[in-house]
Amino acid sequence: MIDPTYRFWSPYEDKPNGGPYSWHILDCDQRRWVTVTGSPKAVPRDPDAIKILRRHIDQLDPAVHKITVSDEGDIVSISSHPNDEAAWFVHYPRYDPRDVPNGHTTLMRTQMEEVDRVGHSVDMVRYEDGPGKSQLGIFKYSMIYIHLDRIWNELQIMMALPKHELIVPFGRIVLDDVEPRILGFTVPFIPGGTFDENKTRPFRFAWLQQLTSLVDELHFKFGIYHQDIAGRNIVVDPVTGKIRLFDFEFAAKIGSPSVDIYRNDIDQVIFTIYEILTLDVHFREIASWDQDVKAIEEMAEWDVKIPIEAGNGGIKEIRSFLAEWAAGRRSKAQNGPVNATSQLDWPGFPPQTPVLYTSRDRAYNIEGGSS
Repeated sequence: MIDPTYRFWSPYEDKPNGGPYSWHILDCDQRRWVTVTGSPKAVPRDPDAIKILRRHIDQLDPAVHKITVSDEGDIVSISSHPNDEAAWFVHYPRYDPRDVPNGHTTLMRTQMEEVDRVGHSVDMVRYEDGPGKSQLGIFKYSMIYIHLDRIWNELQIMMALPKHELIVPFGRIVLDDVEPRILGFTVPFIPGGTFDENKTRPFRFAWLQQLTSLVDELHFKFGIYHQDIAGRNIVVDPVTGKIRLFDFEFAAKIGSPSVDIYRNDIDQVIFTIYEILTLDVHFREIASWDQDVKAIEEMAEWDVKIPIEAGNGGIKEIRSFLAEWAAGRRSKAQNGPVNATSQLDWPGFPPQTPVLYTSRDRAYNIEGGSS
């Protein structure tokens, strides 16, 4: 079940001078778009429109595309007219087996059984992985075109990375059944929950060592920044007892234009360990460019809420190790660019290819013209 906090998202809006305002909202649970229209007083910002939609969504017919609301947030009118549907066309890239590294296999969408919807464009699925063998996996895809390049980027990076005990492995490329277009990909489901989901297990010093060594390897061996290190993207493998990192959606080749200086992996490791141990996430609830890792590093005491497993010292040793590692990495960063020993490389998002669609009595393709 999708966390209610992340169920709705409004990526764009129409705000003419004087109103009315229209917020186009994606319901990630029902995979539908609903436009909320009202006066600037009723829906001045997208959170206000989402709050109103949350009140009414369970009473709306699935065919409803738009609701108009009063200043008090009550529904004045509804529309199921196709012209009021805000859904964007998603131009999925065409699949070409020649572009796929050896050893990676495909899966048709109809070969998967949906088990649950766990996040924005993230489902838990089950599929057959060999004769009589059922695989539980996580299917990641894109419902809007502005996320397509991120999904493509992550898919390519996951395929390019060699198998690693500290990284959730790549699963299958998922293809549309109508024509061979890449919808997304799967990774195996690892039970036990992320650090954000499971906040009761005692913390192991070894997990800190594994995370820092993995970040070093990503930088110095593979030449990439992860750029989204957080407790929500780390699980503990129940078989090995070691951490596994996932979600390479924002990852970038070091030195490329995709590197975000405000998504520094070193700082993110410090934020992550602090958040796991203290359950305090407020330092990263603000815009990335306003986040201050020094406030954590210079804090006299951390208010630790999670037990630390005995054997390798406590919070003092953890903070000392973190400080020494971060200082060493920052010192290296001042000495010039990273020279990765096994630099990863992957293709950029492919050029668009025509997709035929029908409008009334004429056939068109997305590149223009009719037939």
